Formats: sequence, structure tokens, C-alpha cells
Amino acid sequence: MSKIEIKRKSCKDVYKSYLVEDAFYDGKYEMPIIDGINEVHPKNLILYSNRNLNPNKDDWICFYEDDYKINSFWNSPKKYINILSKYGGVITPDYSLYRDMPFAMQIWNMYRSRALGYFLQRKGIKVIPNIRFSDDRTWDIACSGIDNNSTIAISTHGLMKIKREKEFFKIGLYHVINKLTPKIIIVYGTTPEDVFGKYKEQGIKILSYKSQISQIHSRGDY
Repeated sequence: MSKIEIKRKSCKDVYKSYLVEDAFYDGKYEMPIIDGINEVHPKNLILYSNRNLNPNKDDWICFYEDDYKINSFWNSPKKYINILSKYGGVITPDYSLYRDMPFAMQIWNMYRSRALGYFLQRKGIKVIPNIRFSDDRTWDIACSGIDNNSTIAISTHGLMKIKREKEFFKIGLYHVINKLTPKIIIVYGTTPEDVFGKYKEQGIKILSYKSQISQIHSRGDY
């Protein structure tokens, strides 16, 4: 773990170094470290695009939607601190990681999520790190900077009905859980027994939240 000083005069902050001011870093790719939290049970997960709904301190903001819908937060993080602070907390952004995406872009998207999470914590907002991985190249990086024995969040939305994607997910999840030994996993989407059953038996608390699409279908609003 190391700390990097990034104070420069007369330079335009094009990569938003202020997000990680005074941060400590972890791993080969120096991901900002986020402090872990426990004993948290959000009542609901509210999508970032619905952030202007009436805030409830028991609800948390999440970013499980298309990247273009959440880019405004990366573009102007300071602008949204006030509204996000009215919720119970924030799950860090879930930027896309595709196996055919250039690896450099995958690292960048993981970094962006972690940097925004650190920034929110520094502003006094409760944060749960979202863990997103693609293939074996990303497993260790996805865990960098995350506390062991704490709470993490993941999304299964769109992955469980496609056999190949489900298998990639199961292998990556196994690695993540072995590495981080989380006490609580917040899951946006379904939690099939053949994926999560053994972890429940190990005593890990699995908290499942329906995706917005699943909620709409269950209400018949389509």
C-alpha cells in the first residue's frame, strides 16, 4: 500500500486527481483504497438516474444501468454530492467490463469506480464497493483496495440466463469471495442457489434486490 502525492501548480486537472487526494493505493495497478463497512441492509436500491426521487435514509443509490446514464457523475462529481448525501449511502459505479474490451479500458473503468468511491467517503457518505470483473485478468484488480471481511456489492442482472456468462460469473465470484471473504454481499439481480447456495452455507449474508426491469415485469407495467 502506498500514498501518492498529486499536487501540481499551473496544470489543468484533466484526470480529476482531486478525487484521490490523500488516498492510499493497493496492488500493481494502484487502486484507491476504500474503507469497508458492515452491518448495513439497504431498504431499497435506487438507480442513479432516479436520484431525484424522494430520498429515504434507508435507501441507497446504485449505478446498475448503461454507462451513458451514469457518465454525468464522473464528469462532475462535486455537483451531485448534495443529492447523494441525502440517501443512506452509495454503491460505487458499475462501469462496463467486457471480455473483448481492451484491457487498458477495463482497468480504467475499475479505477474510475474506486476513485469515485474514495471521493464519496471523503465527503462523509457511506460507500459499498461494487465488484465488477470480466475474466481472469481482472479478478485480482477487482479486489484491490477492498477491505477483507466487509460488505461488497455485485450485479447478476443479465448474466444468469446465458449459460456461458453464468459460468464466467461463477468462476470470478469464487475468486473474489476467496480473496475478500466478505461478510455481506449485496446482489442487484437474481441469486440462484447453484451460484450462491454454498456461500450462504458458509455464513455469508446474501442480500438480493430485484433489478428495475424485474420490478416492472412483476408489476405488469409493460
